[in-house]
Amino acid sequence: MKKNFCLFTIFLFAFSSVSMAWHDPTDGKPFFPWAWEDQLKPTLKKSVDGKGVTLLAVGTGLTFTTRIYDHKIHDSNNEDGILMGKEDAAYWGKLGNGVIGMSLALTQLAFDQSNGLKTVRTLLLATTSQTAISAVARRNRPDNRTDFLPWPSAFPSGHATSAYALAGSLAYSYGWPVGVPAYAVASAIGIARIREARHWASDVVAGATIGTFWARASFKADENPDTAMIVPVPVDDGLMLMAVKDW
Repeated sequence: MKKNFCLFTIFLFAFSSVSMAWHDPTDGKPFFPWAWEDQLKPTLKKSVDGKGVTLLAVGTGLTFTTRIYDHKIHDSNNEDGILMGKEDAAYWGKLGNGVIGMSLALTQLAFDQSNGLKTVRTLLLATTSQTAISAVARRNRPDNRTDFLPWPSAFPSGHATSAYALAGSLAYSYGWPVGVPAYAVASAIGIARIREARHWASDVVAGATIGTFWARASFKADENPDTAMIVPVPVDDGLMLMAVKDW
């Protein structure tokens, strides 16, 4: 009951300052060209800027470092249950199945269309990336547990990917008063997946990296650069320096 109240509080706070105002985001443009040119393409472009690449590199390093200790974490967790109780793990594990994330994204679209579109972009790109990587990696789950896809898909964790993508979206949308509890919930979901032996620890770290990476890229894609270039312009008395904004 307390956990449900906590989630309700996050939702209520997030949408307390916005009102329902829907309009056609495509402005009459055909859907698929709009989705690619106005939504996905700018996000993909922004994802490979300096900070985005750095975030991905750090997350990749942490993933490989964590992978060294995967079996030790798994064995310790099975013996002592150090991460989380079984009942709590079952609750948080179910919470991260993606239904809450999509529900919140649809709610954003209704109440806060601009941020809602960014959240949808984030979840779409994060889920696509996670599925593609899992199809290549084909890593088995701990204790050879059953899988949800036609191939072994432990790496990276889909629950962690979507949870951190949503947490990042909430943080960028409404600031840290919402982002902090959202990241706490995402972390609880990730820990639950390890506690239930559904994923190795490095699977969760990789999922957190992917989700955070795409959340940043999606929200940075709509930012207008404030950078300017100083250009010398000839005048009658010599030269005048003019600041020209970078398009």
